Amino acid sequence: LYAGVSEAGVFRSRDGGESWQVLRGLHEHETRPRWGPGFGGLCAHSVLVDGNDPRRIWVGISAAGAFRSDDGGETFHAKNDGVSPDGEFFCVHALAHDPANADVIFRQDHRGVYRTTNGGDTWEVVENGLPTSVLTDEHRCSFGFPVGFDPASRSAFVIPLEGDSFRFPHDGRLAVYRTRDDGASWEACDEGLPNQCYTNVLRGALALDHREPCGVYFGTTSGSVFGSADCGDSWSCLASDLPKVLCVEAFGS
Repeated sequence: LYAGVSEAGVFRSRDGGESWQVLRGLHEHETRPRWGPGFGGLCAHSVLVDGNDPRRIWVGISAAGAFRSDDGGETFHAKNDGVSPDGEFFCVHALAHDPANADVIFRQDHRGVYRTTNGGDTWEVVENGLPTSVLTDEHRCSFGFPVGFDPASRSAFVIPLEGDSFRFPHDGRLAVYRTRDDGASWEACDEGLPNQCYTNVLRGALALDHREPCGVYFGTTSGSVFGSADCGDSWSCLASDLPKVLCVEAFGS
């Protein structure tokens, strides 16, 4: 088990959570003294593990960047080549990959949507078909928080928002965007979603159940939860009038 925490630490348990040990390769990283918090704090929010080689571990930290270990956490190396920096470092919002093909990772950053095919050594922008907006620093990109990936359908999902100031869907049109060609193009999946919706979807509020077809679920800061049983083709409201939704998890039977 791996647990990422604030302030930007990652712990590992080999006994089902009875005891935990810090990954010192990250905790004592040479760049740590210069890491700075994003609006959500200095948090290690994304931890990915290679299903074919558990020594390979990726960590996404807001606002320090993405890091990879190839030796089980003994050492970590920054992996941000090709990503537009936010100041000195990189504000990673979320990471998602296929554990069986871990070199392919989708990355939602403060400054755009990226994909790597070599485990993070290099990244490229994959925003064809995604709505973009101009950030407060004049950088244009597709801004958002969560990203999810379904191995069976080879589909990735993001939820774009209007810039880093407004942080609500473009023109109030709530839509999940899906790519089924490895990020070459994206399509809006909004059948059944409201078109006058000025809310936010946070990084932990998107989940996939990995059934066939894949179920996709997300929650909003205005307290609604939406679900799709057909990989995003159509949506229904599962709950409303809840408090702000911070996290959604889905478990397929």
